[in-house]
Amino acid sequence: MKIFNLIFLLFFSFVCECYSQVEQTHKSIFDRNLQFHLIDDAAGLSNNFINDILQDSLGYIWVSTFDGLNRYDGTEFKKFKDHFDSENSGLSNNFVKDLKLLNQSELLITTDNGLDIYNFKKETFRVVNSKHGLINNNVSAIEITTAPKVIIATYQGGIQIADSNRVLEDLPHLENLSSNEISSMAIQHDSILWVGTFNNGLNKINLITKKITTVAYGPHSSLPTGIINELYTDGQNNLWIGSRKGLQLITSKGDTLKLNKSHSPVSGLSDNDIISLKDDRKGNLWIGTRNGGLNILEISSLLDQSKKLKIKWFLPNTDGSSVYNRTVSAIMMDQEDNMWLGTPTGINYVNPNAESVTLIQRNQMKKNSISHNRIGALISSKNGRIWIGTDGNGLDLYDPKKGVIKTLRHHPNNTNTLNNNYILSLLEDHEENLWIGTYRGGIHKLSPNHTQITHYLASSPENGSDVRTIFQSDDKNIWVGTNRGGLYKYNRDNDSFSYIELLGKIDIRAIDADQNGVLWLATYGSGIIRYDPKQQSICVFNSKNTPGLTSDVIFSVLVLNENDILFGTRYGGLIRMNKDGSSVEQYLISDGLSNNTICSMIQQNDTYVWMGTYHGISRYNLKNKEITDLSSLNNIQNGEFNIGAVAIIDSTTLFFGGNNGMNIINAKIFDHPKQQPNLIINQLMVLNKTEKVSEKKGAILDQAISFKEKITLKHNQNSFSIGFRALKYPDSRKVSYAYKLENHNNYWIDTQGIGVANFTNVPPGNYNLKVKMNSGFEVPVFKSLQITILPPFWRTFWAYLLYLVVGSLLIWVVLKYYSERVRLKNSLIFEKKQRQLEHELNEERLRFFTAFSHELKTALTLVIAPIEDILSKEKQSGLREKLLFVRKNGKKLSQSINQLLEFRKSEKNLSSLNIGRHPLPKKLKKWIENYQALANWKSIKLSYHIEKEDSYFLVDLEKMEIIMNNLISN
Repeated sequence: MKIFNLIFLLFFSFVCECYSQVEQTHKSIFDRNLQFHLIDDAAGLSNNFINDILQDSLGYIWVSTFDGLNRYDGTEFKKFKDHFDSENSGLSNNFVKDLKLLNQSELLITTDNGLDIYNFKKETFRVVNSKHGLINNNVSAIEITTAPKVIIATYQGGIQIADSNRVLEDLPHLENLSSNEISSMAIQHDSILWVGTFNNGLNKINLITKKITTVAYGPHSSLPTGIINELYTDGQNNLWIGSRKGLQLITSKGDTLKLNKSHSPVSGLSDNDIISLKDDRKGNLWIGTRNGGLNILEISSLLDQSKKLKIKWFLPNTDGSSVYNRTVSAIMMDQEDNMWLGTPTGINYVNPNAESVTLIQRNQMKKNSISHNRIGALISSKNGRIWIGTDGNGLDLYDPKKGVIKTLRHHPNNTNTLNNNYILSLLEDHEENLWIGTYRGGIHKLSPNHTQITHYLASSPENGSDVRTIFQSDDKNIWVGTNRGGLYKYNRDNDSFSYIELLGKIDIRAIDADQNGVLWLATYGSGIIRYDPKQQSICVFNSKNTPGLTSDVIFSVLVLNENDILFGTRYGGLIRMNKDGSSVEQYLISDGLSNNTICSMIQQNDTYVWMGTYHGISRYNLKNKEITDLSSLNNIQNGEFNIGAVAIIDSTTLFFGGNNGMNIINAKIFDHPKQQPNLIINQLMVLNKTEKVSEKKGAILDQAISFKEKITLKHNQNSFSIGFRALKYPDSRKVSYAYKLENHNNYWIDTQGIGVANFTNVPPGNYNLKVKMNSGFEVPVFKSLQITILPPFWRTFWAYLLYLVVGSLLIWVVLKYYSERVRLKNSLIFEKKQRQLEHELNEERLRFFTAFSHELKTALTLVIAPIEDILSKEKQSGLREKLLFVRKNGKKLSQSINQLLEFRKSEKNLSSLNIGRHPLPKKLKKWIENYQALANWKSIKLSYHIEKEDSYFLVDLEKMEIIMNNLISN
């Protein structure tokens, strides 16, 4: 019978556990505590009074306010104001009311000075006002049909319809409207236009027949008042009417239902003045009131009268558990089903689904709150509750299901309390006793019924009063690690602790045990110590004897299996080591850690180990050894997490304690794919100047950089910056970015959280900019941008072609000149040889004539001499006359021969005659330098040489005369 009862109890417990998990997974919004985030002018909003909120196709959040239009990217607000603003952004009026998305690239903005149209791609404003045919500039409401056509309502003006060509057409029979003070409009079935007024009820317009029907209002009507604040058509084409006197519903079938203010959420609204409405994808209607905060209504509970009305109130509060203001003026659901609420004090952001991370902090205004933000220790109880040890305000017991917190503190006059309120370590043993380690207050044992406290090791720090870790091994022994007090073991027989002298006075921060009962101690300054209680042996692993272990300060230890152990170090990252220390693997920030100091570790299952660090939370995959940095998740507290302050419940819910409260992480959310934030490129700066969209020739951007897939820069624009943002809400300040410019640098550059990539003097070429974002999940988000940097004109194809043509022409000219020069040189050489041959021939002739003349002269002398002798003796006149005649002709012949010899002599002597050194005339020098070719061409042989460029030697007077004659003639 006992065995049967035990089996039944186990089975019942298993069924209850499974049901609890299923119920928790499918918990509705009415059973879940929502967390609200405030975004106001402190974050950069131009004005806190919100009129409307909208999300565009890229993912930006647009917010209309009393003082301008804002665009939010999760990090900062970009403000748009009227023409008188210093930025000249282009709004026609700063009082911005409704926003509507016309298409993927245009935003409609209603103002008191007309309808503004903002083009996302061109980043320009265009206004439609009375100058363009608008009846009245005070645009009070707009609607868009599927045509698409824009229906424009103006206050005290009427209704106009603008077609796709922006041509305005007045709606006929406007005199049949109950009032021209139009407050809101809504389209039902794409053919019925509902028009609400500020003072005279509701109108129904058939857009096909243009028939106008007035809906009666009054005490006996379904419409109790004529003051209509808001009209809204939900996903089922039901018309919701928000008025001053409650909420009315006209179903798609024509049925009418009412919902009014009540004293309890069970029966009605928190306020009758309804000013904003929006349905979500869960079948709920979010209702914004003027004085009653936010109401969430389950639509089916109102439509089905047999069901109990299901409505939840969120009255104003400032602790994040509800809206921050009593007035909710605008409601919008974004692409990830998160809700954005506009109030007079800023924007409220809320995730209707279970948030992956929750932050619990001290709130003095709240009854159930942790007693201190600095969490020193955490431990899970067997009943599913969490013990929270605070560093200064005692011990808290937290019930995650009920949200109730109980506190146990030190009381000076009560010995059955804690010695002090500084809790550093906790352990619940197998008997459900709670062991509490304090700072210099020893260790306490709290009985299971929480009524009796026993004190140990409280005498002095040297005896272990500063308790840093408490551990229970598989053999039920309790071990206590102290700060410079060594290791202690609890003895149940005498209810005391014994000091382990073998280890000495070491500082122990964490303890774990392997399958053999061997203890692994994480110490401060002494490295890792393996202690075998059975063999009474120790082995120390530190930075000196273990390669790969770079730090001797160990904050956490976790035995994985029979071979591997994880250690969390200070500054040295995560260490995975086998038991003999022969294999050591180190993981640092470069491997994905949020910080190189690991303060706490806890194993979720066979796959994941979670770690709290000095800056954020990381998760280690034991199988593929990948590390995911989760620090960018919403609600992760700023600052460090504390040593050993970690706990887990049901292998799904993790608790991390730090200096700014306690984070609760729903690990199940990480097992399912989640839509990643959009990563967009939002800025281009060239030479430190922000580039704007321009239609001018030569402009870099012809549309917004967010829509560009490729940009082209000139060679002198090769120093530039690219800005990028992850549209992660409610804020993206903890998102990490990295980038690389392929074909320039092929390694990732971490931006340290700043969404800007800077480049300097990038050479001309084609590049691909890749941006990577880590948003807290294993799959990173990427964005690419093609960048082309044009070469200078002297490095273009046409320039190279010109270079080829000019080079070829120059080569041809040089070759032509060289060939002509060679030809002329050869001609001169030939002419010189010819002249030399002629000279030699003349010389030969002269020598011949000279020799012949000598021969003649000798013979002639031999003839004349006898004749002279005969004449001296012969006196006969007849013979004497003949001899005289012979002598006369002989002398004449001898004279001719002498002249011939004298000419030869003069020729020979003149060839070596040096007339002397003379100044070189400038004109002659210039002619010699510039007209050498002319002289050669005229076959003028110049016999001279220049010395010191200012004198010459003439060697031929006759040729000098020729030279001078040529010089004068030229």
